[in-house]
Amino acid sequence: EGLVAPECIKAASQEYREEMDLLAGWLASHCVLDRKATADTPSLYHNFLAYSQDDQVAKGLNSRAFGRKLHTHGFQACKVDGKRGWRGLRLKTDDERLARSKAPDTSGEGR
Repeated sequence: EGLVAPECIKAASQEYREEMDLLAGWLASHCVLDRKATADTPSLYHNFLAYSQDDQVAKGLNSRAFGRKLHTHGFQACKVDGKRGWRGLRLKTDDERLARSKAPDTSGEGR
């Protein structure tokens, strides 16, 4: 039959998947990925918290853990205006987020 993973391993794996899915969704909807871009950690973290305010997993993610998740996604720690920050992404402007939400559906799913 094979080995069965203990419940604690299953729970930790599920939590990791949820965190990564949530972070990936936030990156796609609220960030511009650009290797030359930078953003300070407090701005990114507060924006992520606002995005994920109803998610229980995100509520347990402190600033340090959030930074580890960004590092796992390949972003590099750096200084931005004297603050800790990240290279490789920036927050979208309000206009960029609005333009994305008004873009026509080209997926073919609405037909």
